[in-house]
Amino acid sequence: MRSHSFFPRIGIRACKLLVIFLAGLCLWACSGADDNATPAAPDNPAPVVKANTVSASVVEGDDIVAYVGNSAAITVAFSTADGVATALKLDAPAAPGWQSADGKLACDTVSATQPCRLRLRYAPDAPAASAPLTLTYTYTDSTGSARSSKVTVNYRALPANAATVTLNSAGTVKVIVGSAKIVTVSFSTNDGSAAGHLHADLTAALPAGWSTSTPVFDCASFGVGNACQLQLLYQPLASTEAASFDIPYAYVDSAGKAQSGKLTIAYVAPMPNAVYANVSPGVRIAVMPGASREVTFTFVPADDRSASAVKLADGARLPEGWSVKSSTLPCATAGPEGECQLVLNYAPTTSVPPQRLELGFDYVNANGQPQQGVARISYSSPAYAAYVADFGSSQNGGGPLQCEVTADGSLINCAKVASAWPAIGTSRIAINGGRAYVTTSAPSESNPRTISVCDVNIDGSLVNCTEAGARFDGIISFAALGQDVYLVSPIERINRITRCMMDDRGGVPEDGCRQLPFDITGLVVPSALTAFKSALYVASAIDRSDTGARLLRCVNDPNNVIRNLCQTFPAVYPQLVQSMAGASLSGGDYLYLLSSNLKTGALVKCTLAEDGSVSACDGGTVPPNLVASDLGPVSDIAISGKTAYLAVVQGNMKGILRCAINETNGDVSDCVAAGDTGATLPVGIALR
Repeated sequence: MRSHSFFPRIGIRACKLLVIFLAGLCLWACSGADDNATPAAPDNPAPVVKANTVSASVVEGDDIVAYVGNSAAITVAFSTADGVATALKLDAPAAPGWQSADGKLACDTVSATQPCRLRLRYAPDAPAASAPLTLTYTYTDSTGSARSSKVTVNYRALPANAATVTLNSAGTVKVIVGSAKIVTVSFSTNDGSAAGHLHADLTAALPAGWSTSTPVFDCASFGVGNACQLQLLYQPLASTEAASFDIPYAYVDSAGKAQSGKLTIAYVAPMPNAVYANVSPGVRIAVMPGASREVTFTFVPADDRSASAVKLADGARLPEGWSVKSSTLPCATAGPEGECQLVLNYAPTTSVPPQRLELGFDYVNANGQPQQGVARISYSSPAYAAYVADFGSSQNGGGPLQCEVTADGSLINCAKVASAWPAIGTSRIAINGGRAYVTTSAPSESNPRTISVCDVNIDGSLVNCTEAGARFDGIISFAALGQDVYLVSPIERINRITRCMMDDRGGVPEDGCRQLPFDITGLVVPSALTAFKSALYVASAIDRSDTGARLLRCVNDPNNVIRNLCQTFPAVYPQLVQSMAGASLSGGDYLYLLSSNLKTGALVKCTLAEDGSVSACDGGTVPPNLVASDLGPVSDIAISGKTAYLAVVQGNMKGILRCAINETNGDVSDCVAAGDTGATLPVGIALR
């Protein structure tokens, strides 16, 4: 049986047959009644029928709130006090983001005993102020007359909230050796609305001198008026120069999306009667090339006893990218008011790996004794924003690579993710907020894991990669949407879609995964999927020719955490779809499908309507500076702004291509090499 995956044989590992086509069976039933019978004339004339009225109301109330990235559903209930009305039809909502939740906008009959209930969904892509939505409906009353009416509901769209973290001790936590201080960490939200499922694990985070009675901290809900507070104790037993540590945390925002963050606490433990350099904005900064950041060193006494004669040590020098903005050095006095300062500016022009700036300084303490100190700050200027999935080989290994992206879209300074798994067999990478998911298409007995979840660091690097939970027989397509992940994986040698609910830490537990049955998706053989604008788009084939295919757009059913509501659109691809991605341009929204069979390929462009449905797809084209055979071994596509990135597994164009997208009509052109990533077999590309 022919395989449509681009993951080649590596050593003794054979690439699995990931696509097996299944013929669908459709059963059609029809029934009818004899319409030719002639009714007998009544003995008495029929009584006069009084015209009835259909009323409408919104079950959920007249003020609907949805968060960007999520959706809210309403039920419009229609009823009549007497008699039966027929042919009720609700006009499709005209406001952006509104559509039918299940494709149904009509009822054959409406009565007091059989009311009509129609479902609408609001899935905003951007914040929106409160506005009225007027819904017009028509029907035929009990006398046979055409009638119309309206019902109005107010709606608004709010951005998803974010966790905010504050300390009761502003700036660097200073504790003199031999004393102690309680530090309170308060979690709230930026807009006051509630977020939930806060979790922080401090078992490995606290350095020497720090402790807490709650090493595993959980909070079910937090926001304004309901702040979660974590108590820490700092009791240093030895002098400690300026340092910091991180407390990673995870939570679920108001849109129901799993998020993660990191609190950095700077601290210092000076000896009594010493001067230390308090650094702001913190003891560690990351500045992108071309940007700049101010850093202020304030020289203050540890115990409020003023020192004198503070100056930089002989030979103190600033490294490249650093300059002095202002300074009061040398300072005759360094008191607790912080009048002795050195303000620096860091403006890197190129990428710089993690470094440390150290400036020695001299001073005379309150007892008249000459002393020395060191002002320190750690800094870097990486800009990791692209991630390449390297399938690898037995000789060169594999795994995810992280790359910097230049102004023209080139990929530079690519480095292997140190803590990531898997190695050989890496298939896809998906970025979801503060987390990244790395999948494999070739699990083995020695390495059965198929999904890893990593934290996305402040500099874009992937760290703390661990097994996500659920395991599959290889993954060939993967997407994260809201609080769920969707994947295409062979089950009993047939490609299926599985939906898994994330846990509070971003993991994918086995008991939260369900295969989507055909009666939900209408699928026969799914080959690729992607998340775009609060919806899941799926490409599938319906016969063995690879060409008679269909596209689906699915959204979550708010009344059923398992079920998905899907619309189906016919499409014709030159070959099987290997990958797909969406793009929002000035000319509208588009969906791009990579259609290939190892030998030849094409890029199919589909235009999306305002409600996200597929309006039309072209027959597939090849960018003007390529030929069809160049796209044959293309495995993945990702889009950032007006640039499309293609992962090419082999051939003359092997590597990552970057292609320009026309912002007006969405056409793709001018594909060139994005740069040498160092990947042995680049099968996937992700961007943030």
